[in-house]
Formats: sequence, structure tokens, C-alpha cells
Amino acid sequence: MLFFFPGGYPPVRRAPPPEHGEILGKVMATARREKEKMADGTRGNSGDRAAERILRRLFLVGSLGGAVLTAYLTGLSWWGKLPAGCPADGGCGTVLTSAWAKLFGQPVSLYGLGLYGALATLSLSGWTAFRRSVGFALLLFGLVWSGLFVYVSVFVLGATCPYCLTSAGLLCLLFVLLLLTPGEKPARRSWVLLLPVVLAAAGGSAVLFHAASLRRDRALRAAAAVPQKGEDLVWLEELAAHLTKSGVKFYGATWCSHCRLQRALFGEAEALLPFVDCAPEGRGGPMAAPCREIGVRIFPTWTIGNRKYEGILTPETLAELTGFRPRPGGRRNPPIGP
Repeated sequence: MLFFFPGGYPPVRRAPPPEHGEILGKVMATARREKEKMADGTRGNSGDRAAERILRRLFLVGSLGGAVLTAYLTGLSWWGKLPAGCPADGGCGTVLTSAWAKLFGQPVSLYGLGLYGALATLSLSGWTAFRRSVGFALLLFGLVWSGLFVYVSVFVLGATCPYCLTSAGLLCLLFVLLLLTPGEKPARRSWVLLLPVVLAAAGGSAVLFHAASLRRDRALRAAAAVPQKGEDLVWLEELAAHLTKSGVKFYGATWCSHCRLQRALFGEAEALLPFVDCAPEGRGGPMAAPCREIGVRIFPTWTIGNRKYEGILTPETLAELTGFRPRPGGRRNPPIGP
């Protein structure tokens, strides 16, 4: 049904238009909320960046500290000296002058210097996922070797080396710092592939080095166990007398196991050796003046002419170095290391 109103339809009532101030207030409130969200995100990002800068600086300082430490030990090893606080007759002196302290003829600290230098370079370059993987690989390799070195020093050599323990502690600290540093992390697949390879390489090389050292020790003891008699004993007695006459000196200590093995190579002729006791007051006592004057740092040490030889020398080697006649029959002791 349709209704008709005289004079037309009544006017439609519409809501009054909003005030301009109300519209502006809503717009400003929305903008303020968006700005607060952006500020929260910026604060989060800046906080991560600040934490990353701090951790990177700490990592760099630790790496440079390790480089300085290993450079110090390497330089002293090349110059034939021991670091501060390391006596030649025990403690870290025993560790740093042992056959374990060298690899391929160079001090182990030299390889540590290369490791710390590489870590410092990676830190300065920034931690991408790839660089972080390389850093973890280097740290794992270094930790395995440091663990082996600490084990050998304590359980094989019966001594402790504060410098070696400091380096091992630095590597542990650097590993933790790298774990905590924000940034792009290596993919899990790279860890699955990298971890076994690094552990196998580090552990395998350490085991091979350990086996080589054990072979040297067994060869040394086998040589000392060979009975010296007959013309061999006569030759050893004449060699010992020749060494004394030539001014050769054999510096050691009565409690030194390597010195005892060195004397055992001469059998009953050991009493004729030109032996100088560097520790007449026993282990831990002051070093004798003649030993201090020539800079003895490990036992045994031989001086032949103007040259100094550290470690055990076979009678055949001593005869060759001093121009004495060869051993009868050409028989040689097994090859041994220091």
C-alpha cells in the first residue's frame, strides 16, 4: 500500500557530520600507534646490534690475547728460553721442553698463533653464517688439541703448565662468546656435516701425534735396555773418556728420568760421562751456576764446542758430532727423539 503525503515526503534526518577535530584526533592516534610499533622494533634491532658489537669486541680481545700469548711462547722457544715462572727442573718447564711441545719441528704454540690470528680475522670481518661455521670448526679443532695437551701434561708428564691452561680457557671462552653472538646462524645441515669432520681430523691427528711420541719413548727404553759388554762396552768407555777430554758437558739432574735413560745408553761406562748436576739440592732447588751461565732450560742438555744440544743423544750421534770412531760392527741404537 502506498502512502502519499500532501506537500511531499518528510525530510530524512541524517547524522550530523563529524567535527574536523574528531577526525584529526583519530588519524593522529592511529599514526601514534604505528609509530610506537616501529619504535619497539627499532629498539629491539638496536639492542641486538649493540649486543653483537659488545660480543664481537670481547671475541676480538680474547683472540688477540691468545695471539699475544702464543707469540710470546713461540718466540721464547725459538730463542731457547723459558717463559717467566717456568723453572727448567719441573712444572711448565717440563711441559714446554718435552717432545709433546713440538710438532713437525716447530713449537705447538706456533700453530696456536695461527689459530688465534684466523679467529681474530673472522671476528673483524663480521659473522656471516659461513664465517661462523669456520669459526666453530677452528675452535673445536683447537679445543680437542688443548684437551690432549692438558691431559698429557697432567697424566703423562706429571706437571701443569699455566700458559697452556690459560690458552685452553681462552678457547672455551671464545666458543661460548661465538654461541651467544646474535646474527645469522649456520644451517643445521652444515653442523651435521661439519662436526664429525672436524672432530675426526682433530682427534685423528692428536692420536697420531700421541702414538709417535709413545714410539719414541719405547725406542728410547729399548735402547737403554740393551746390555753393553765386550767390545761395545770398551767403545763406550773410550767414547766417554773422549767426550771428557774434548770439553763436552752433559747437563742434567739426578732425579731427571730422561737423564737416567741417557746414562743407561752407556751402560757401565756412564760413570765416565762428563756429567754436571744442575740441581744439587734436588727438585725445586736453585739451579747450579754453570747451568745458569749457559742457559740450560731442559734436561739433558749437551754442549759440544760452541753448540748446545737439548734432549737425549745416542752414543753414535755423540761419536759423530765429536769426530770419534764409529761403533764396532756398525750396530746402532734404535732411533729416538728428545
